[in-house]
Amino acid sequence: MVEETKLFDVAGEVESGWFHLDSRRSVVCAGGALWIDGKNVGAFADVREVRFSADGQRLAFVHEVDDRSALVVDGERVAEHRFICRSTLAMTADGKSVGYTFWDGDDYWVQKDDRVFGPYSDQQPGAGWNTRPLVFDATGALYYAAKRGDRWALDRDGEPLTDDWQLVRDPESAGDRVWAKARRDDAWYVIGSAGGEPFGPFDKLREFALSPDATRLGFGAFDGEGPLVHCDGRVVARPAEDVGLHAAFAGDALAYQEELEDGDERVVVGDRPLRSWGGVRGLVGNAAGNVGYVGVGEGYREYACVDDKAYGGHKNIYHLGLALSAGGRIAYVIPETPDRVAIDDSEGPAYDGIRTRPEFLDEDHVHYIARRGTAFLHVRQRA
Repeated sequence: MVEETKLFDVAGEVESGWFHLDSRRSVVCAGGALWIDGKNVGAFADVREVRFSADGQRLAFVHEVDDRSALVVDGERVAEHRFICRSTLAMTADGKSVGYTFWDGDDYWVQKDDRVFGPYSDQQPGAGWNTRPLVFDATGALYYAAKRGDRWALDRDGEPLTDDWQLVRDPESAGDRVWAKARRDDAWYVIGSAGGEPFGPFDKLREFALSPDATRLGFGAFDGEGPLVHCDGRVVARPAEDVGLHAAFAGDALAYQEELEDGDERVVVGDRPLRSWGGVRGLVGNAAGNVGYVGVGEGYREYACVDDKAYGGHKNIYHLGLALSAGGRIAYVIPETPDRVAIDDSEGPAYDGIRTRPEFLDEDHVHYIARRGTAFLHVRQRA
């Protein structure tokens, strides 16, 4: 069963869009115009870096005007610079603070509300890609990699917490802690905002997994002995062949991807291995200890998995769009044009695009925003 509520129509071809699911707020570029919450507010060039507060009530975005970058917050242009670096816009959960990196033609600077930090000799690594080079913690402090001369530091509100690194990159925040990757003497380390000795050295680092309160950190890495899994400040596993990119906490256990000797891959939850696949992509966990992921089977068919249960068998499943319920049901996007959302093995109707990741309302229902033609819809779907 599906309930559809029409949010708005746009005129012209849809070029891009950003949505906040719970509040139903939106920013859409269509037909050469900018549409905010379904209202045409005129022509804006190269709209990007859209951010919503956690409740969706505050909105910030960057756009280009007369070969310069402008920052708009809640409909008001609040700043203009030679160039605001791509992917750097950040907003606190309550929407009270905004931060970003800008270039004045000579140096790089970081702005937080009406405070400016710098100058710096380069922008943050990863800026311009699908990253968040600037992050706020729960207290509203702004963290980022900062280069002074030829050395890097992890800065908090303009003050270096650690310095004398060859490179610092990829800060991640949850709760009041921030972790980042740092390089020195051709080795990688993990450094934290709480201080203490860094973890390392490592030859290579995979992506971080943070517990919801950020008190626990897990990740895959490589050292002189080979691949490893690091959790709670120590090595907890030594995969025989390789450790995958993704990890996630499932209850009290760290779940990670492991490559086997025959080239297959599997997910391991703590010390419990799950079934093997030709490939594994994406990991999400819940408090009950379930883990969701995409498994690639014969003929490169893809399955949405919860532990050892598998659903589907599609040409493609969007592995960054997985949602796991508290009871262990999985919702996922099937982007096969037309697009659909499925809960376990129950598929919903076809749309021209699924614009948000599905989120569970309860064990039987998910909701999401979809597009059909020029209409954007809020969809409530039952398994």
